Amino acid sequence: MLIQMLTLQSFLVAIAALGSGSHAQTDQTLLGPSFEPPTHLSTQAVIREAVLKIEKSLNSAIRTGESQYGNFDSNTTSFSLTAVSQQESAPIIDFHHTSGFLNVSAGSTSKVTADTVYRIGSVSKLFTVYSLLLNNGTSYWNRPVTDFIPELRQAVQHSSHKSSVIDYVQWDQVTIEGLEYFAGLIQRHPVFPSYSKAVYSNAAYRILAYVLEEITSKSYDEVVVNDVFQPLGMKHSSSLPPSRKGAGVIPDGDAGWSRVYGDEVATGGLLSSTNDLVRFGRALFANKQLSSMETLGWMKPASLTSSQSVSVGAPWEIVRTQSDITTGRIVDLYTKSGGVGAYNSLLILIPDYQVTLAILAAGPDSAAALQVATEIAIQTLVPALEKAAKAESCLKHCGKYAPAGAEKGSSLVLAVDDGPGLLLKEWTHQGHDIIAAGQAYANATRGGRINAVRLFPTGLQTGSRVAYRALFETIPYQYNPSVHMVFDPTAGIWGTPDQLMYGGVAADDFVFHLDAGGSSAAVQPRVLREVYDRVYM
Repeated sequence: MLIQMLTLQSFLVAIAALGSGSHAQTDQTLLGPSFEPPTHLSTQAVIREAVLKIEKSLNSAIRTGESQYGNFDSNTTSFSLTAVSQQESAPIIDFHHTSGFLNVSAGSTSKVTADTVYRIGSVSKLFTVYSLLLNNGTSYWNRPVTDFIPELRQAVQHSSHKSSVIDYVQWDQVTIEGLEYFAGLIQRHPVFPSYSKAVYSNAAYRILAYVLEEITSKSYDEVVVNDVFQPLGMKHSSSLPPSRKGAGVIPDGDAGWSRVYGDEVATGGLLSSTNDLVRFGRALFANKQLSSMETLGWMKPASLTSSQSVSVGAPWEIVRTQSDITTGRIVDLYTKSGGVGAYNSLLILIPDYQVTLAILAAGPDSAAALQVATEIAIQTLVPALEKAAKAESCLKHCGKYAPAGAEKGSSLVLAVDDGPGLLLKEWTHQGHDIIAAGQAYANATRGGRINAVRLFPTGLQTGSRVAYRALFETIPYQYNPSVHMVFDPTAGIWGTPDQLMYGGVAADDFVFHLDAGGSSAAVQPRVLREVYDRVYM
């Protein structure tokens, strides 16, 4: 009996200690989704309402030429907006507007659809890097570009080039990865040292295409078509305008539709449709060609910018918003934008919800139309996606759990509230209130106030078992949110998972056991070596 009491006491101490180091406000969490990605978006009323609101707002902007996000002439500018979930084949949003001034005589379509071809400008860069990754690109990532480009190798051999870092790029110090930070060519002056800061560079992606051709012994066009477009079924994507009349959207005037890009194709010369672009996003989320590890490694920031809400990857433009746009937890949008001639484009991947959006526009006001359509869609859809994910997650996991045949003194209750994650509302073990005992210990050690205990998905699943981690939101006793602190004591929750052990198992380690329908049949707080069956929902 003494051993059992000491064991339980040790566990309660571990729980309290876990909370004492995680000084978090109620809206703080780990970076990433608070809930598992929703799988039945089309059936959720909150999503249907959001889509209707988006369509109504877009139609109003088209009709009046005005919106709170900007104005554009809908008579001269066409655009397409398609959004899909990884889990469903039908699009969430499929909205298209056709301008009344299209160059039909030059081969333009007279009606824009999700399969209509647009020029996508610098979204092309995404396919350049992706093609490199498909061809074992990570193994070349840290090698200097001079290993692949003879002209650059020759350039650095001149003593004058070595002697002046202001006048000449030090090419032997620029790696494949470093091209993301670089802007310059042999006869151009350097902008910044390699790896010092992000600089937008078309030149870097021309060089990257040369590297790709050297590695594969194929032309860039061959690689992107044979390795990407064909395997992924992107039938409306190419490096040249389609010859078939009516396939693309061509605005009146000098739109740049027929421009020959040559070596610039890799930086901004590809063409695609919204259907094809969202198909690419779904392929990334499904790890169809890259492994999960490769995809996760690629979809990361490579450099910060001067904006707190924007960082850059290779070549991702990562925009940071919030789950309710102006409030809530952080949601990162992995995007790539482009603009060439009369065309503007934007691809958005939202990993937290496994949702992809593609917005393409063509015409004199294509940039403004793209901005309006994007803001209307994102500012309405993201909060709806968070609500949908929360509702579906609660349906799957909320309820009371208790060990089979156990005494009434052991149980836990999961729910949702206005905060992120699954709320561990109650937790008792052998008649002891785990959270209250943890708070008592925290009080004795001045560890702070445990505000809530929440469970978050880890993205790890094996068969019918899904791993979660618990976070203890603890507010320091002297914490004053109105006082600005550079070293915010509430920002350290990211360092708390898997820190406190009891018997070799982390105190925050939870595993759900799913039934055939994908809902929880039981949950296992693994630190207790006990499975709690779901008693009711």
